[in-house]
Amino acid sequence: MFFLILSGIALALIAPGLYGFSKKAAAFIFPLFPLAFLTYLISILPEISEGVAVVEFYQWVPIIDVNFSFYADGLS
Repeated sequence: MFFLILSGIALALIAPGLYGFSKKAAAFIFPLFPLAFLTYLISILPEISEGVAVVEFYQWVPIIDVNFSFYADGLS
């Protein structure tokens, strides 16, 4: 999940330059992000349908116990 969020932010940052450079390349590359996100969500669907919550947890600033986490369950 972290990689998908990070790639979405990166795509948003390069989108204006890529669109200005080549509209055809942008039309090919921009739909890849939602497709990758959908593919990932489909891959974790069996776990979620069994009632298991999928959690990704990263320590961001461990000295003050600040964490970066993602949580996916049947409702989110």
